[in-house]
Amino acid sequence: MAKPRTTVRRTGNGRAVLAITAAMMVLTAAGIFHVWNTQRTLALRRAIWVELERSRKLENERTEMRQEQARMTAVPRAAVKAEVMGLRAPRAEQVITIEEPEEVVP
Repeated sequence: MAKPRTTVRRTGNGRAVLAITAAMMVLTAAGIFHVWNTQRTLALRRAIWVELERSRKLENERTEMRQEQARMTAVPRAAVKAEVMGLRAPRAEQVITIEEPEEVVP
């Protein structure tokens, strides 16, 4: 005797495919969001690094400019020593007489 044929109902497969598709869409969206967020973070880090380098460069330039300004406005040591010794520059109306230099005998 022949066995009666049984029919297999496939109603569960459609729901499974729909569930898998929905899960894949969620995972893909999460991956895209992660990549977008990471790229934004890396771009911000790069911008911060560029600004730090620029700030360091400007700080070095400022230091060099201050040193140059100090060199240009510094009172020469000879002027300081002369003032300590009581020597002053002649006034405009002052007459200075220079005597004959003494000969130095070796």
